[in-house]
Amino acid sequence: DEIGRMAEAIESMLVGLKAKVEFAENIGKGNYESKFELLSEEDTMGEALMRMRDNLNQAAEQDSKRNWASEGLAKFADILRSRNDNINELSDSIISNLVKYMNANQGALFLINDDNSGDSFIEMVACYAYNRKKFLNKRIEMGEGIIGQCILEKETIYMSDIPDGYVHITSGLGEALPKHLLIVPLKLDEAIFGVVEIDSFQKIEPHQIEFVEKLGE
Repeated sequence: DEIGRMAEAIESMLVGLKAKVEFAENIGKGNYESKFELLSEEDTMGEALMRMRDNLNQAAEQDSKRNWASEGLAKFADILRSRNDNINELSDSIISNLVKYMNANQGALFLINDDNSGDSFIEMVACYAYNRKKFLNKRIEMGEGIIGQCILEKETIYMSDIPDGYVHITSGLGEALPKHLLIVPLKLDEAIFGVVEIDSFQKIEPHQIEFVEKLGE
């Protein structure tokens, strides 16, 4: 009986070691979704492996977000260089590519129109929604609504529950309306030139907001 219990204990230990080896190999291959069950409350090696998996997974996610932002900034730098002689083409290209890159649903680019010093206003210069360009004429007075508020305060506005009274880009066009709204000022030092608006059905993550803010500069 004692020999039998020893054999069972050794067999259990070998099964546990095999499971740890497989778990460690999966971590080494970057499979951070791999599951592992502790052999007991005193399985310190198993706990250490699980902590290592979680730390590596977190580091991989951070690297992925940084790479996504870096690639995006490089992409839009190319757009700015290639189309900077035509403001209309540049505006259309920026907003359409930004909506796609963010996996959002719609977006618009607004610039401050101060051609007439006695009649400065905010003008929508480009609009893109649901994979197509929108042709909407939109004039917003300085300080009016959320767009005007963003320009006055010079700060990013993010809302995860857009109020029903907000005038959407697709308002009246029959499409379902996103509920997540991001408005970022376009600024150089402290001078504000306009804002970019992004609407999405999905939550806009903090690293995405930071990316649009860098792009806005």
